[in-house]
Amino acid sequence: MAASSASRESKHEPSDAWGYLFLYQDEGGGYDDGQRTPVPPVVPRRLTRGFRNMTLLISTVAIIFLASNVYLGLPYAFSDSGSGSGPCPCQPPRVPQYFQTSPQLWPGTTATGKLAFMGQTRVFEPTTAATFVPNDPLQTSIPIEGMKEGNKSIFNMMGHLSPYSPSPGFGVDEYPIPEGAEIVQIQMLSRHGARYPNPGSDVTELGERIANASGKFNTKGPLEFLMDWKYELGQDILVPRGRQELFESGVLHSYMYGRLYNPHSKLIVRTTTRDLMLKSAENWVAGFFGLEWTSNATIVVIIEAAGFNNSLAGDLNCPNTAKADYKSPVEA
Repeated sequence: MAASSASRESKHEPSDAWGYLFLYQDEGGGYDDGQRTPVPPVVPRRLTRGFRNMTLLISTVAIIFLASNVYLGLPYAFSDSGSGSGPCPCQPPRVPQYFQTSPQLWPGTTATGKLAFMGQTRVFEPTTAATFVPNDPLQTSIPIEGMKEGNKSIFNMMGHLSPYSPSPGFGVDEYPIPEGAEIVQIQMLSRHGARYPNPGSDVTELGERIANASGKFNTKGPLEFLMDWKYELGQDILVPRGRQELFESGVLHSYMYGRLYNPHSKLIVRTTTRDLMLKSAENWVAGFFGLEWTSNATIVVIIEAAGFNNSLAGDLNCPNTAKADYKSPVEA
């Protein structure tokens, strides 16, 4: 094998020819001199300027698209908390139960009442000069028999059933803070907003009794509506006025004490799992911070159910509240 190779090398030494040399083997095993057949050189085709520019543009767009997807996917790949955690980016953040507000835990028994339609149902009575204030639909100027001068609205005279209205000073004279004093902290305690009645309350029972008796009596005049009246209130959730009350309270406290808020830490807001309580807290922080409140506040929810320590329930903190013979310090 080595000799044959040497023979070929001596017989057909490479030259400066630009072709290939074809060898033909004869019957005796020798090689003839062969004939050099010129083969034109292969010259790569030059790319046109337009093709190069198009290729460069497509490559650039592909790189930018890939880089943007990698950048946007980093928070979901390396974070176990916050929006987008879990197998689906649309899932709520993974937080402990006492921070979870959606979906709700233990919201209690709730029901949505029939929506208001005052634009259709309110009656225009030009003879009595009755008016409805657009921003305060719960109040009317219809004269109330027995109303004393100074009582602005009968709706403020219904005790705990009245919508919230501020009582100036609560019997205590109000003064500005003394000279040299400085407010450094505020602890605010608030009730929930106006709501539908509790399940099984006296209001619900009264409505059911009137509805059941509507076919057994005839009424005329102002009570004529009782003939076909039905109880259609909801239960244990905020009414629109209640949402407004807490939102406006948040706005007020933002004006009064907004400078005390430390923007480098989240405000802690405590409430309970009961639907109307949780919604009250959410509306309050929305009024204080705006709809982006989740970046500024953390709502801590307490389970409101039997067997749990609900420190926000006044009746659980004072054992005398449910006693019939209990008298408040004011009454005593």
